[in-house]
Amino acid sequence: MFRKRISDDRIDIEKTMQPNCDKRKANVMAKVNVKQADSKQLNRIKRMESYLGETALTVKELSLALEKYEKMEKKYYKLEDYYGSSAWLDDFEADEAGFIPSEIKRGVLSEDAVYNLIVEHKELMKRMQRAVLRSME
Repeated sequence: MFRKRISDDRIDIEKTMQPNCDKRKANVMAKVNVKQADSKQLNRIKRMESYLGETALTVKELSLALEKYEKMEKKYYKLEDYYGSSAWLDDFEADEAGFIPSEIKRGVLSEDAVYNLIVEHKELMKRMQRAVLRSME
């Protein structure tokens, strides 16, 4: 929503019809007298311009991050399902017994890595939910 404020003491518009003209050809003349901008006004405009630039950049970055998240979201939920499954327990036990080669990355088998990610993900979702609710007020 755009807001436009016109203060009578700042703008004086005088409309006059040109004399001796046909009504069809009459022009409405507007004379606008605007006082010179003061430093407070200029500072406000500069500050708002800065807010515009910062916000536009942040919104673009958030949009890109959300696109990236949406592309991997299914993978996250598959990981979350795997963490609580019998397949994870089988893989964990195989690693504990030394059957998984040491050159294989297996952070997914540590109990803390996936659990911490799940907690972090849930907290992020709550933050995003609060942000959406604030923006709807």
